[in-house]
Amino acid sequence: MAKETTASSIITVENDKNRKYFYIEDGVVINTKFFKIENGLEIPVQEPEAKISLEIPPVGREEEGGNIRSIQTGEIIGTLGIGHQPKNDQGERYFKVYNETKGIGERHKIINNVSVETRFYKKENEQEVFCPRPENDKRSHTLLFNEEIFKEGKKCEAEIYNPEGQLLKTLPWQPFINVDGQTDIHLNDAGTSDINKIVQKILRMSEEEKGRLKTSIEKRDDILTLEGKRSITTTHSELEKALATILSSSKDLLAEPFYKSINPEDEFGISRIIADQFRLLPEMLKEPLLKQQENTTTYIISAKTNNSKNSGIRLEHSFQASSPEEAKKLARLIIKRLQGVQHKIWLAVWKMANEQGKFTYTCPLTEIMNTCYPERNAYFQTGEKVEFYENLKSLENTKIVITRKRKEKHSAKKKEKTVEDFIEIRALEIIKGTRDIGNKYPNSITISVLNTSLLQKEKMAFVGAGYKKKTLELQAKDSLLAQIIQTRKNQRQNAKELTFERGYLIRQAGLVKTDRANKTVANKRLIEKLKRIEAKDIILEIPQRIRSTVKLKIR
Repeated sequence: MAKETTASSIITVENDKNRKYFYIEDGVVINTKFFKIENGLEIPVQEPEAKISLEIPPVGREEEGGNIRSIQTGEIIGTLGIGHQPKNDQGERYFKVYNETKGIGERHKIINNVSVETRFYKKENEQEVFCPRPENDKRSHTLLFNEEIFKEGKKCEAEIYNPEGQLLKTLPWQPFINVDGQTDIHLNDAGTSDINKIVQKILRMSEEEKGRLKTSIEKRDDILTLEGKRSITTTHSELEKALATILSSSKDLLAEPFYKSINPEDEFGISRIIADQFRLLPEMLKEPLLKQQENTTTYIISAKTNNSKNSGIRLEHSFQASSPEEAKKLARLIIKRLQGVQHKIWLAVWKMANEQGKFTYTCPLTEIMNTCYPERNAYFQTGEKVEFYENLKSLENTKIVITRKRKEKHSAKKKEKTVEDFIEIRALEIIKGTRDIGNKYPNSITISVLNTSLLQKEKMAFVGAGYKKKTLELQAKDSLLAQIIQTRKNQRQNAKELTFERGYLIRQAGLVKTDRANKTVANKRLIEKLKRIEAKDIILEIPQRIRSTVKLKIR
């Protein structure tokens, strides 16, 4: 059998200020990157909102250029010549070597891991500046670089060879961490594993915390580099001490106990107190109530049940409607979305919380969108961002109310009486955001997935239930069933098999109407859903036929 090949290429579109790369496979754009150009260097930045779109020509015909279309009208308003380079071309890189003894450095231009151009620089007035080649420079050698040396957190060395190809010496690489795109922290005494741990901590920090970190380790001998970045040199111990001070003051960190039953390699966690209640969503939404708040245009969808500990669980979702008729239509749509697209967005918001290591975090809206739809490679259009944000805001109006009865005695003379405690947990809270004037969606947003002060005394609030990251690769119509199965798995940690009643799975899968019309078709569709979940390694094995009880292998 002939081996299947993939036609790959990179197309570049640029002007004197910006450059954009389109990564193509078999004529399809699978990824893009956007940079601004400063002093001949590429600096990654967020791409500005486009009013036009570019049609990529077929592979092999890039020289024909691309059509520029108006997003609003779809009309071709111009054409653009496109530069092309093969995918395996590594492009230009820069590598710097500084000699502390002589006080002079070299900046090498690298193509295909070989130094093809060398410029010299020195440090003057706390910044790096180009200078002439040193007099009587009689060197005749070649610098070779391994590709890994350009990756942060990798322990690598550059090799110096003479013209005869003999290895003269190796140059140690000083590890560094980029904090915010404009600041590099260089460490004198850190190993590879130390660097990786520190990088993960910094990634979880807010912009305000990163600013505090830079301020706490800044020194008088900091240098402004040739690339326009601030270079701070410190030690591993000093950086760890600064990180510990800043992070210890944050009350919203996901602490170590949260991850005890989670495999961070392929899982993300959701607070058990929330996950255990949200699995009841399909049950509660079977026959929800719709009521209007008196003398307002606010309507509330509500439903209630009891959990396994006999605590009362009530779901509430509030929304606005101009009339009872409109309210009924919107209620049906909200109920559908709560069990579909909004549920998937809720999972994505929790996965982002895990990645940042915080219950309250700030990030670009598009990062949450990319997390929610990990298999999508294209950019999100304005309409998609608006719709996504509307669903996100709708989740803020969704809450679970947990009620518990207990005996209370105020004094020795009075008899005990029964009281009811209740606690309200929102699906999420939008704290703040930043958007361009006139836009209906934020560029960046601050979200809280768990009110930590409210839940301090709830022992299961800070224990995580693990969910496969691949859950978000499923379609919205399958993600709720996948989460419910995994919640049961978390509740029975040592079980190797889960047993469900057929009727229960039919309800969780949203197949009640189909089941009433035709049980055979309902069974077939349930099998199809379970197969899609199995394909993401969430279930190890499913039955070939649906019977009154369904057994799923999970370990």
